[in-house]
Amino acid sequence: LGYALFKNLPRPMLANIMVSHAWDDEFGHLVDAVDSMDTKGAFWVAAAALYQAEDMPEVTLARQVGREASGLLTEVLRRASLLLCVPAATCSIYKRLWCLFEMSTALQLGVKVQTVTIQALSAGSSSEACSDDGSLGRVYLDPIMTREARCGVTGTPRATEDEQAIRAEIVASPGGYAAIDRAAEELRLAALFRTREEILRSGNKEGNREPGLGLHVASAIDAICARLAASGSVAVPAAVAAAAVC
Repeated sequence: LGYALFKNLPRPMLANIMVSHAWDDEFGHLVDAVDSMDTKGAFWVAAAALYQAEDMPEVTLARQVGREASGLLTEVLRRASLLLCVPAATCSIYKRLWCLFEMSTALQLGVKVQTVTIQALSAGSSSEACSDDGSLGRVYLDPIMTREARCGVTGTPRATEDEQAIRAEIVASPGGYAAIDRAAEELRLAALFRTREEILRSGNKEGNREPGLGLHVASAIDAICARLAASGSVAVPAAVAAAAVC
């Protein structure tokens, strides 16, 4: 049994929110981030929903996921009203292939995708993750390159079975890697504008744990708008482009 089912065995729960997160992130950070949002579960979190021990051939992670990477993911998302994405300073979800694939699949199924804002993350994260160097803000600066994203343990040279399965589905899908890059960039941009609005509303109050956060957010918005505009395949609305340089 997965941990979630073990804890709820007398009354199993059907999740209405799926959480997308990087497994290298601290679990406490994940809990804080989800708790910071005005959302009510039950939540489906792979780390707790799937049996992780890998000590029985009958219930390996590969068998639980299935031959098609989108199989289990689609089943979960079809029952969900929201995919909640949790960025982290220590491990970027935008460099993890499962996370990008989850975002893309949710959009294809018409499931709302929402990203926890940097402001909310700053409120609940550890001091190491939210230092004054703007580490959370810089997570958004690098271009998204789904082709280079990985599954499994960071630094492992060989692709895991699930990584190979995901890549096969991406290559066979309309637009391939480039379509996922664009979709994920647009989702990041929406999250950054929500963060910017929250910062403006808060007025950068005393006690803000990342005083330079507003500058990092503005830089990331500029960078993403420039990339989307340069791609020529995604039109950046004039209002969005104007707000990015305000």
